Amino acid sequence: MNTNPHTKTNNFFIRNTFFIILLSVFSGLSNAQQMGGNSSDSAFVEASTQIGVAFAGALNDQDIDSLGEMTDVKHLGQIVGKTLFSKPREVNDFVRGFSGENTRKTLINNLFMQFFIEESNSKFVRMLEEQGAQRPLIRIDYATGGHEYLILFINDDKKVFDFHIASKGTEFSDSLTQATALMISTDDSFFGKMFGKEKVNEEVMSQFQRIGSLRQSGQFVEAYKLLLSMPEEMRKQRVIIDTGIGLAQNINDEEYLAQLSMLDKYYGHLPSTQFMLLDYYVMTENNIKTIRAMENVIKRFGMDGALGELTANLYYNVGNLSEALKYAYLGVNAEPSFEPPYWTLLTIYNEQQNYQGVADTLDLISERLYYEFTPESLGSEPAFAGFLASDAYKLWLQN
Repeated sequence: MNTNPHTKTNNFFIRNTFFIILLSVFSGLSNAQQMGGNSSDSAFVEASTQIGVAFAGALNDQDIDSLGEMTDVKHLGQIVGKTLFSKPREVNDFVRGFSGENTRKTLINNLFMQFFIEESNSKFVRMLEEQGAQRPLIRIDYATGGHEYLILFINDDKKVFDFHIASKGTEFSDSLTQATALMISTDDSFFGKMFGKEKVNEEVMSQFQRIGSLRQSGQFVEAYKLLLSMPEEMRKQRVIIDTGIGLAQNINDEEYLAQLSMLDKYYGHLPSTQFMLLDYYVMTENNIKTIRAMENVIKRFGMDGALGELTANLYYNVGNLSEALKYAYLGVNAEPSFEPPYWTLLTIYNEQQNYQGVADTLDLISERLYYEFTPESLGSEPAFAGFLASDAYKLWLQN
């Protein structure tokens, strides 16, 4: 039996990559090495734009091979390894196991399969500038009506080495680091970084890894109880809250909301949490925070059709129809081919009995989306009875 601790770490990771990926719901560390992209290098920006377009296309085609070719697994492994370990030999052994061909294939497959669970369409939205780096923004539109945003981190080799997942409020490397730490023994440098301390209690380290073991075996309630038994100061840490959110999602809505409440209390001011907290604010009917969070998301990502539509609906639900119209128009003008905000415009104008607005919107939809409206098609919708009896309709019909 091989007793070399470095080789054992390497072999452990190779055997357990699949389970590590399944645990990737955690976040918390900020990796300084994750810059990627020179905002002043026009050639780099152009290349990154092409990568963003190709990446979205590969997601649409569910082309795992192409996604794998665009991903720098070794670079990702270096980020995780340098966070987990303090000794160069341990880092090198970890990266060697992480980037091995069999491990790489398993990693890539399970990494991207999470986006293929339901029918969706992905598109490159724009290049974002964050922390002096230019990064592609990808939006995934799900057939059920939801949206996900990905920010790709591109290195000098024109490869994707990490990405930010908006609904999780974290980079994938952070998720993978947390999940890996739950499953393997490392020196306490990682736990010191995680909790902002030079040293942490051995019992806390043991509890954290026990939570990972219970989660892996599907014992979510037991893992959650253990998490709640941790010292109060530990439970305020981002990694513990995010771990609790992942566990609570498998228990009940009450516990899920309790963990989101903790996230809001201690980290709700961070840009990275705004998108993931939207559901919480909606579920708790906190309209002020919902709208504020959406404004922060738009400030970070920029306006597009989906964010215009979501914001319009938020204002519509609180009865502010003028703001709802404003954001629906911002959505259709930012992304003319995105359909939902057009129907929001039509709905609002019709409810306001602004039948000239209805007529103008029907023309806009016909012009941009190539729909054909007839008296028969409009007459089949009872909601349009008022419009069909209006002077605006008669003028629209003549044109």
